[in-house]
Amino acid sequence: VQNRLLFLFICSERSGGSRILRMAIRNDVTHFTNEMALDLRRLGVYKEMPTTSLQLVCGLIVTTMLAAAPEILDLPPDQAILAAEMTENFVQQLQIVLLGAAIWKDKSQRPLG
Repeated sequence: VQNRLLFLFICSERSGGSRILRMAIRNDVTHFTNEMALDLRRLGVYKEMPTTSLQLVCGLIVTTMLAAAPEILDLPPDQAILAAEMTENFVQQLQIVLLGAAIWKDKSQRPLG
């Protein structure tokens, strides 16, 4: 995997390490999340969803993948079955997020009462 050490570093320092480094990583994650939301908006995905909710969905996707990265990167190369099982697990997690997003109603979209 390209940039394996960089991904492992980011994942470990995201919750450990110095405050300045955590803030820099958080800023990059926020930037990536916002870029993903813009891309989805341009593609017409979740057209009716308010931008803040779309950013929330993208944040869940990014967080899920950041949690998956070290597990995937730590797999020995000879563990194809385990890799496939882990991949399927992460795909299912993302499917749940996306299916939930499809029926999500922001507070402003919910009926009063």
